[in-house]
Amino acid sequence: MIVVALDDPALPFCYLNRAFEVITGYSRDEALGRPWSFLFGDDQLQPEVAMARIAIGARVPVAVTLRSYRKDGTMFWNAFRMLPALEAGGQTAYMVGVMRDVTHAIDPQFKTIATSSRRCEDERLAGSASAGARTKIERLSSREGDVLRGLVEGGSNKAIARDLNLSPRTIEIYRANLMAKLGARTLAEVLRVAFTAGLVVPS
Repeated sequence: MIVVALDDPALPFCYLNRAFEVITGYSRDEALGRPWSFLFGDDQLQPEVAMARIAIGARVPVAVTLRSYRKDGTMFWNAFRMLPALEAGGQTAYMVGVMRDVTHAIDPQFKTIATSSRRCEDERLAGSASAGARTKIERLSSREGDVLRGLVEGGSNKAIARDLNLSPRTIEIYRANLMAKLGARTLAEVLRVAFTAGLVVPS
């Protein structure tokens, strides 16, 4: 999970979970406060970077796949998705989202230019106000809440199952149930509800 602050012109990261550290090699302390685009290094002229920059500035959803760079300088293909998080009063102060290393899924014959990107959605998705998001989360069972916290920390189904001493199949069931209760179709939407409800505190 990643959160970008919109009240700062640099659009810095203000929250990062463990998955970010695993993917990029940067610790949270090293990356917090840095512009969201620092992972692209000197490769800032990618069309997808411009697309994401425009969408984040306009506070609308964006989903792109672009070249990013780990702390050791190695390139990876980053499936990057961000959604606006509405606060009480309808103000959008943050963008919340996920990033995934999809290097293994990119056809190796397109080594330098190949990219898989999705268009920005034309309309802003309605975000849940803080009270509404909290109400949704209060409907979760204790176990569903445990699974949600695992997802916020970037855990896979297997990792969460291990932490909770349950089977991965059981986690899949809890995950499907909590997504239905939160009205979320994707992990990014789950994380947006969690953020709006105050489960994630930006730095």
